[in-house]
Amino acid sequence: MRIKILIILCLFFTSLAFGQAQINGWVKDNKKQGIPGVSVALKNTYDGAITDSTGYFRINTMEKGAQTLVVSATGYASQEQTVTLTAKVLQADFTLKEKINELNAVTVTAGA
Repeated sequence: MRIKILIILCLFFTSLAFGQAQINGWVKDNKKQGIPGVSVALKNTYDGAITDSTGYFRINTMEKGAQTLVVSATGYASQEQTVTLTAKVLQADFTLKEKINELNAVTVTAGA
């Protein structure tokens, strides 16, 4: 009886593992340094991840087919890339460019 339950559990977990797509990758800057804390997500889904201290991310998803991967971080220009998800592991690497913010002149007025 225990063997039957064990076999059923193994089949169940195996089917879950094969039903998921996995996306791995790195997010780096122009100097090839990993960027920590970058948001990497599939557009219009709840699936996503945040890069670790080396800029590495991993997303497991049940989505299939053509999807849009969105990469965004404060101080960097966001990027989007269309990917095709299958049961295989997909490698997606990004190089983000810094977003340059210009400050305009500030006028301070004091009155009595």
